Amino acid sequence: MKPATCSSIVMAVDYCHRHHVVHRDLKLD
Repeated sequence: MKPATCSSIVMAVDYCHRHHVVHRDLKLD
């Protein structure tokens, strides 16, 4: 996985959390 891709995913997850979007499919351990 490219660093840019990983960064994009982190930003996307952070965005979802900020907007109170719950992604039950994402398991962050």
